[in-house]
Amino acid sequence: MIQGVNNEFNVTEDFLTLSSLHSTTTGKDVYESLLKELAEFSLPLEKMPGICTDGAPAMTGKNTGLIGLLLGSYCWNVPLVVYHCVIHQKNLAEQTLRMEHVMGLVVCIVNFIRSRALNHQQFKTMLEEIECE
Repeated sequence: MIQGVNNEFNVTEDFLTLSSLHSTTTGKDVYESLLKELAEFSLPLEKMPGICTDGAPAMTGKNTGLIGLLLGSYCWNVPLVVYHCVIHQKNLAEQTLRMEHVMGLVVCIVNFIRSRALNHQQFKTMLEEIECE
């Protein structure tokens, strides 16, 4: 996914491309593929203010991961902002906060609500009744 802002400050988001890594998926492989795809679309690397990863060592490694290679290969005008994927933030929060007992309960409740359409519908109705988003 790529996001951009035009002169009128309208934000656009679109799927740029999809690349297959045929042999290995090391940080260097991902880095080279990223550079190739950016060059193909004439997008300069310095225009990339942030990147979102899943937390895998090939992506986040300090020296040989994608982030490490990006930070080591280019002098950024502004600091590169590194995001952790929303899908994996539950695991990151558990590891960082050491609150497995709380996160486990939250995940259990969410799974119960989403497991059946009736549960989900009742939950949505309750939120509407108490005027909560």
